[in-house]
Amino acid sequence: MAGDLTDIAHVQDLVKRHIERYGGLDILVNNASKQILCSDFAEIDLNNVESTFRSNTLAMHALVKYALTHMKRGASIIQTSSMTAYKGSKGMVDYSFRWAFPFWGFVVWIGYQKLAAATMATVFWAGDIFA
Repeated sequence: MAGDLTDIAHVQDLVKRHIERYGGLDILVNNASKQILCSDFAEIDLNNVESTFRSNTLAMHALVKYALTHMKRGASIIQTSSMTAYKGSKGMVDYSFRWAFPFWGFVVWIGYQKLAAATMATVFWAGDIFA
């Protein structure tokens, strides 16, 4: 089911179509992201920052929002992240921010929200290429 995850209406429809087709949702893996290099913060294109945020953060929130009510006991949300959340990156400040800002709080929040239903939220931290 291909589509644009920055289009919130599409995300909602995507989850709906998945539920209709497969009857449920046991595992949600959020790993779609993009990065745009910019080595000088003074030169950062704010349109790129917004685009990166929509692609990497807003899409994740939308997928969880629309999927969570369909996830039952034992379901899993797997969230990928990056070492740039801790190390940063000289050329990817908006990408680094994307990983650092929402993830710990977001995953902990999911745990609190679904604790009674025993939905597991996990973050996997991948190493980065750019140092």
